[in-house]
Amino acid sequence: MNFFSRIFVVALTLIFVAGCSKTVELKISNIEKSPKIQDIENNQNIQVFISQNSDMQITINSIEDVFNAMGLRVVGNYEMNKPFEIRYGKVNQKIYNLVSFMNEDLTYKLIKKYPDFGALSPLGMSIWVDEKNAINVSTLSLKGMSQAANVPLDDIDLNAYDAMLRKAMLRAMPNGLFTKLESPCDSKKSVRLKKFIVKSDLNIEEIEAQFEAELEKLDFLVPNYINMQEMIFDKYDYHIYDFYHIYSIYKIESIYQISKKYPQRGIFTPISFYLYKKKSEKSVNMGFLSVDASIYCADVRDKKLLMSLEEIQGALENIVTQIIE
Repeated sequence: MNFFSRIFVVALTLIFVAGCSKTVELKISNIEKSPKIQDIENNQNIQVFISQNSDMQITINSIEDVFNAMGLRVVGNYEMNKPFEIRYGKVNQKIYNLVSFMNEDLTYKLIKKYPDFGALSPLGMSIWVDEKNAINVSTLSLKGMSQAANVPLDDIDLNAYDAMLRKAMLRAMPNGLFTKLESPCDSKKSVRLKKFIVKSDLNIEEIEAQFEAELEKLDFLVPNYINMQEMIFDKYDYHIYDFYHIYSIYKIESIYQISKKYPQRGIFTPISFYLYKKKSEKSVNMGFLSVDASIYCADVRDKKLLMSLEEIQGALENIVTQIIE
């Protein structure tokens, strides 16, 4: 993995999806139980948890410690303001971090039933401190995870994941409140997967070498690469795949633009691009979360940002097309 060994040291991440303008406080009842989507009392794919933090007792590290302690292992925590300052000479939020995390047991159970859940492995979270010193944490909601990875809303393991996530946020920010976003997602245009099936004589090494070469040409950065067999499946003696790999990819220009008006969109960064082949099949499956569909969830109207996001999706689709051909 020469390309990735050069880039892995870059501590950053990619695009995302959610937006809001007006914030309405909502009461959270019985957080210990698996919460239903009605707890947020809206139909959004994004949930934002906000806490006043004038004494700065809540930090990025304290949130990471709580998540790790509660079984949501942080596999990437990227401080974006430093590269923003270097490249652009200014930042848009007092603090802006993009965090990747996962629970290995629930990830295994969900991918075993729904292989496309690799598009949400790991899950993403954006954390930022605004001008009022409030700390904000955005993640996918239960509905968001369900729709993004085509997992039934009532799946027991998905609900367990959502409950674990909400419980961790409340433990990390005891005085926090979930907020209601002003622009809920249109269910007909909600986050969906871009999926490809590749029937090719190429082996995984050849496919990935071609994929990596094209990413490098287009200045994509790759902060993480996961071999699911080695990281998770072997622990459960699960061997139905010839391979199951996940790339984390992004472009810093898009992250900077998004941090200005839509910091919640960090939940979809980095983009998780998965490739897998089952031993019982001859085709390679690839996929990632749709960028253009997710725009509706954030009500993104900034023309420059729209062009940037659409260019990224188009570039990824073109790379896959070249591999298929």
